Amino acid sequence: AGMNRVPATLLLLITLAQHGQAQDGADRSLFLRAQRVMLFEEGPEQVLYWEFPDSTGLRATAPEHIRAVIDYQDSLRWALGEVTFMAAVDLQAKQDQDSALAVETMDGDAYNAMLVHTGRAGRVRPMNALEGEVLNYQASRYPLFSHPTEFHGFVTQHTSGRIRFFFAASDTEWPPHPTLILQRLEKDLLQGWTLIGHLHNHFNQRHDHYVGTLAPSLADAQYYGMLVERFGLHKAYITNGLHTVELDADELGAFAAHGDDE
Repeated sequence: AGMNRVPATLLLLITLAQHGQAQDGADRSLFLRAQRVMLFEEGPEQVLYWEFPDSTGLRATAPEHIRAVIDYQDSLRWALGEVTFMAAVDLQAKQDQDSALAVETMDGDAYNAMLVHTGRAGRVRPMNALEGEVLNYQASRYPLFSHPTEFHGFVTQHTSGRIRFFFAASDTEWPPHPTLILQRLEKDLLQGWTLIGHLHNHFNQRHDHYVGTLAPSLADAQYYGMLVERFGLHKAYITNGLHTVELDADELGAFAAHGDDE
């Protein structure tokens, strides 16, 4: 709903610029062009995976060619102004050990954010190349500023060192349920693969200055619990297109989740 408050002329200019430049960014991504296997595609919904050799380069800072993500960052600067933009980015990235917050008055989402932003759980760092490449792929399909979406991502690694990144997304703010991926994981785990990470992205509406929250929602935390129990998930990652919070499996139980009061 917040997107509707953006002036129509500004939104049109941003969308047109994003469309042309994002496609160029997607074309230049060697990582996402390598060994892509489409498991399901119907309309805007895609379920697929990429397979590639492990590389420490994927953990380096996000590369400059992720054009759709850079366009998103530029759009936020344009819409918010540099000062407000930087304040929103810093707010989501900070982990201040001295912060004192009234825990008893918080709802679950606020409590989860408090755990991250007081440094009690997780580690916030710059978005890395793997996260940037995947977010760039989805943002090339639907520009993050004018048509925000979320995706599911599952990082698996084989005993040989190879990596498969499973991906599910559509054209909506909520990703499709990754049923096909979970079915595939059940088989892959018996064949030398390990679920080393789950990645998805967050964004906010205009009244919250767009920059996504770097903490799991109640639904996220509930889902992580299932992934740890059923598939041995090692880590969870949430990115907002600038920074990423990295959560270890043994930290995930500290977060409020749907069903905690049931």
